[in-house]
Amino acid sequence: MPGNVAISKVIVFINADAEKLPLNSFSVDVIFSNFVLQWCDNLKHALSECLRVVKPGGCVGFSIPVAGTLRELQKSWRQIDAHSHVNSFYSEEDVKLILSEALKKTAYSNDYETHFSSYRCDEHYDTLKEILRNLKHIGANTVKASGRKGLMGKAHFAKLEENYEQFRCEKGLPISYEVLQVVINVPL
Repeated sequence: MPGNVAISKVIVFINADAEKLPLNSFSVDVIFSNFVLQWCDNLKHALSECLRVVKPGGCVGFSIPVAGTLRELQKSWRQIDAHSHVNSFYSEEDVKLILSEALKKTAYSNDYETHFSSYRCDEHYDTLKEILRNLKHIGANTVKASGRKGLMGKAHFAKLEENYEQFRCEKGLPISYEVLQVVINVPL
């Protein structure tokens, strides 16, 4: 058709280490991460990497679970022993501070437009087994710094079930997620 111009954008998905992106600086328009960055050993480095590779005028968006996530499971385990059975999560304030430090290391340091929003999401299940199965299915069953070794025995599981029942409501057993969403617009 005369007068019309076709613009083609290429979308590429890359499976890589967020702390060491195999991309050139200023090479991508958009980076989006959903429930990934909490697994990084060094969140500041991962955010710095995202900011390094995004083009001027581009955007970085991510959502990350923050403190308060899986609180019912944490409280139920704490009644059994002092081991870490559930991952800990950054607070909203910690994520904002870490992002601020990462932004300071960029060429535009003060010119970024950053938007934050947060929400709570509760899912409900009939049994604790269903909750644990769902966490395993989404990959959230590995604890980074657990002091406990080996499998959970029947006695521990029974006690955990008993402890978790205190949270039951008419919808079932809840599992809570506190989520921080961040959008960073990179200046031109």
